[in-house]
Amino acid sequence: MGYYPGCAVKSFTPHIVGRVEELLGRLGLEVFEIRDWVCCTGGVAEEAKKDSIERISVLNALLAKKQGAEILATSCSMCLSTLYRGLRRAPASLVESIASKLSVEPSPLPRVVHIADVLLEHASRLELDVSGRVALYPGCGYLVAHGAREARKRIKRLAKLAGLKNYGIVVGCCGFTIYAARPREASVVAKRLEEKMGDADMVVTLCPLCKLTLARFTGLKTVLLEEVVTSVSPR
Repeated sequence: MGYYPGCAVKSFTPHIVGRVEELLGRLGLEVFEIRDWVCCTGGVAEEAKKDSIERISVLNALLAKKQGAEILATSCSMCLSTLYRGLRRAPASLVESIASKLSVEPSPLPRVVHIADVLLEHASRLELDVSGRVALYPGCGYLVAHGAREARKRIKRLAKLAGLKNYGIVVGCCGFTIYAARPREASVVAKRLEEKMGDADMVVTLCPLCKLTLARFTGLKTVLLEEVVTSVSPR
């Protein structure tokens, strides 16, 4: 399994990389960070150039394939959404062109998943280091990749695996996509999301960009899922 950490993890929570390898190793999975990956540019480049995410998503997927990965996993909801959409929209001609340059077969491409999905598929039980009321916040990207209804089902299953009782599922935009260009508006969006969190004592998110944005504009204690998983049991 190839691991695509993404820029946010590498820049703000680099300890997650080793944590992912450790957790998945306990599930009997071999995982490695793919070499030479490039930023997915989610929420940025696709506004500047129409086919940018298609090209970058195909490149990252084929790099993973060339290194032996049939699955490409990420810790970032934005990366998940961008890779998913980019690969889905990429024409066969583009895939073949990039594959030719990398000297790799163009198909099949690796399946793109979030680390949360890997845990749902391979773990029978999780233990989380959380306390009080927990808000489970997948981030917009996870909803885009799976669809809102399916995403909620997956988050409920995750909560069940972890034995959570006092929790709520919160959806909505954190404001990251306008953070750089319009920080004041991003602050308003983030604070609206904070209101939706209600009386949550902490937020567990699937996106480091959401964590970054909420930390900047709200008083919410926000952590990544991988930061609070203390134990996993294989199926």
